[in-house]
Amino acid sequence: MKDQEFIVKDNVALIPITSTSAFAIIDLEDVDKVKQHNTYFHYTGRDNDYVICWSRTLKRNIYLSEIIAGPNQDHIDTNKLNNRKSNLRPATNDENIKNRNKFIGNYTSKYKGVTECKRRKKKWQAQIQVDNKYIYLGRFLTQEEAAIAYNEAAIIHHGEFANLNPI
Repeated sequence: MKDQEFIVKDNVALIPITSTSAFAIIDLEDVDKVKQHNTYFHYTGRDNDYVICWSRTLKRNIYLSEIIAGPNQDHIDTNKLNNRKSNLRPATNDENIKNRNKFIGNYTSKYKGVTECKRRKKKWQAQIQVDNKYIYLGRFLTQEEAAIAYNEAAIIHHGEFANLNPI
């Protein structure tokens, strides 16, 4: 299999992802390091998916972020295609989970940590998960009020890894 070409643009390199129209972004200084490993890149676009590549030196799949910055990396902006060093930081699995976006699906609210109260129409409740336990944050008249409560709790409990609702 022929190695994929990298597209150099300003101070970054764009890596075409196999079978998609997407590109991964890396710093120009990391191109040679990445080229030592890859034969192809794969990314499905799901929220919990990462850019992976087949490493011909390690003879296994490896995360692109791991090649660049070592194991257990978190993408600060939650965009797993953005693998520039300025967007990567060391993180435990728990810290990485705190920085997740709201899952895409058929949910009652557009905000992370917010659900519609089933017993009371036009009321919303907020909760946050901390150390594998849910903390109830209260009921609110609007989704936005509940989202604000979630954001405040996320800052307290998740610190720099808090992924806040855009309000």
